[in-house]
Amino acid sequence: MLSDDCASFLDFVQRRDPVFVVFRDSDSPDVVPTADPCQATKATCLWNQALLPMLNRTYISHADNGPYYRLDDGLPILEFSPSMATDWEGRPALMQGRIWGAFEAPSQKYRLWYEAIVRWIRKGYIRYGPLSGYISPAVRAWHNDGGVLLPMFRPPTTDAWRAFVAKQPSAVVKQ
Repeated sequence: MLSDDCASFLDFVQRRDPVFVVFRDSDSPDVVPTADPCQATKATCLWNQALLPMLNRTYISHADNGPYYRLDDGLPILEFSPSMATDWEGRPALMQGRIWGAFEAPSQKYRLWYEAIVRWIRKGYIRYGPLSGYISPAVRAWHNDGGVLLPMFRPPTTDAWRAFVAKQPSAVVKQ
């Protein structure tokens, strides 16, 4: 998703249900909505208050990067990692985002909420096989103009990753 795509997506999600976008991890136990989720550089979560009226973080005391608070993956929330703009080998690039749910505890309402979001994406977006996901029409146009699509991380500049990018349909930059 590009920024405008993200805004349209969140508009759909929040018109359909009482959803707040919150950071998954924090140095505070307080759960507050993210000011600009489409510009987030770390994982956020979609919190549907109709499914889960209260949301609390768990204290993680032993972590390599120090103690912090985290939302439990087993809760009926959806992780939302927006696509992030970057560059790769001197070309504009977009790292893949994702929407993910754990579905550990059976919940019909949670599953139906997730499926509605998936249907919205599949209805308006295009399946993009090399990254096993969907891209918006705006991302497709950006990609056709020479933008590089990357996985959820910024890969190292190795021969293997150069070959991956070279296989993308828009690998030849238009002059």
